[in-house]
Amino acid sequence: MFGAAGSDALAGLFADMHAAGYLIAQMFFGLWLLPLGFLVYRSGYFPKVLGVLLAIGCFGYLADLFTHFLVPDIAESIAPFVVAPAAVGELSLVVWLLVKGVRVVERGTPAPAFG
Repeated sequence: MFGAAGSDALAGLFADMHAAGYLIAQMFFGLWLLPLGFLVYRSGYFPKVLGVLLAIGCFGYLADLFTHFLVPDIAESIAPFVVAPAAVGELSLVVWLLVKGVRVVERGTPAPAFG
């Protein structure tokens, strides 16, 4: 129906649409890291540096998104640098939960206070 050139163009269009959709989904994931980082920072159950890395990762994901759409020429070259804090924060949180886990407070003992 479309021929070889039309089919190739259509496949390229769908691949570009997928890449753009993935970047848009990255915006929501990046925005989620800000409240998660705040909660991790304030909880008292995790090291505060994890919360800071997650919050910085939020802005890294957003910077990556905006450079892909606004300045696509340099987006590929700066992407590893702006997404690195998010990757370090997310992986550190996963490792912390797997290795150390969340402290379980014994009955009758007050939970750690916020602040």
